[in-house]
Amino acid sequence: MNVIRSTQPLRIAALAAATAALSLSFVGTASATAPKVGPTTTAFYAPSASKIAGGKHGDVIWYRTAQSALNLSNASRALNVVYKSKSLSNKSIAVSGTVWLPKGTPPTGGWKVISWGHGTTGAGDSCAPSRIADIVSGNYSSYVYPAFNAWLAAGYAVAMSDYEGLGTPGPHPYLIGHSEARGVIDIVTAARKLDSHVGTKWIAAGHSQGGHATLFAAADAKSWAPSLTLKGVAAFAPASHLKTTVIFATNAIKVPNGLSGLGALIVRSTTMADTTLKLSDLMNPAAYALRGDLETKCLGGDAGLGSLASFGQFAPGNLLQTWTGSGWTSGKVIRALNTLDGPAINPSPKNNTKLRITAPILVLQGGLDSTVPSFTTDALVTEMRAADGASHVTYNTYPSADHGGVVGAGQSDATAWFATQFAK
Repeated sequence: MNVIRSTQPLRIAALAAATAALSLSFVGTASATAPKVGPTTTAFYAPSASKIAGGKHGDVIWYRTAQSALNLSNASRALNVVYKSKSLSNKSIAVSGTVWLPKGTPPTGGWKVISWGHGTTGAGDSCAPSRIADIVSGNYSSYVYPAFNAWLAAGYAVAMSDYEGLGTPGPHPYLIGHSEARGVIDIVTAARKLDSHVGTKWIAAGHSQGGHATLFAAADAKSWAPSLTLKGVAAFAPASHLKTTVIFATNAIKVPNGLSGLGALIVRSTTMADTTLKLSDLMNPAAYALRGDLETKCLGGDAGLGSLASFGQFAPGNLLQTWTGSGWTSGKVIRALNTLDGPAINPSPKNNTKLRITAPILVLQGGLDSTVPSFTTDALVTEMRAADGASHVTYNTYPSADHGGVVGAGQSDATAWFATQFAK
């Protein structure tokens, strides 16, 4: 007869030992007390109001070991973190993200940080990069993992915010620049509180939506986190000149297209930048009926926002009311389009005169990009050079790279540029 012995005490002991070991590795961090380990369930992303209240933006609410899909070969550990930040109305909020720490002995002054702004994944909580399990379910950040591994190998810590309202409760202010900026900056502070070996020098880098986010982060960094030292900003195909892009897409694409998923997110963002605008006044009735998808579906996939089952069933111009085939007649739609050139969304110093970046800027753009057309980035660079000086902005172009491909095409150039800036 086989004797079956309970393994529960052993499992509990092993779990306690693992938790203790993980906690002990953070003793002596930049915070007065070691950060707490959070739940392994989705409750991790919904801390109570009492846990969010008080403290400072960048304080760690809790952390946990990241899911295996987020493990990178050159990282000593990958951690999910929920940290405190502030909404644009100055309300205390929780924001989630992921931090990867490099292997080896930290240098004097601590590991330098690359804070990465991720590209568009959607606006639903399940679309947060730290929550997406694998490429099958739509991991829209995995294409940057080779770059992350290269930066980890170079001895940099890498942090990636999910942004406000993406993963954690509340709406995601898509392409609302100062909101994104706070997520990108505060996760650097949080990383320092997770591990005392993380230093104060950092570079903001990002792609697409994230390129947009990092430009705002670079402009806000000194006032928002004066204890950190921003050494530069690298923007891969940054979203800019959205009014021009929307008009270009509507004139160029007359049939149903996946870009309409992005368009729907952009239309919704105008109602956040200008709260007098309502989505029901902007979208055509058939598109408006799908508005719930914006909170539940991610961008890609067979049933995503860009699919025929969602906003991809419309040509870009047909998302909005009163499209005549060459323009719109609705005054509210025109006002929404003008909002895209306003200070909440546009990173161009021509239209956003308060947005000034003193740190060195690297912009990287693919010539075959149909999502962020190269002519919009050309214009952005021209305007930044006019505002801040030609030598302040480095512009690298990759003629054969498309929207996603520019990250791989520019990886080695960006890595070399990071080393140069950190050495200054």
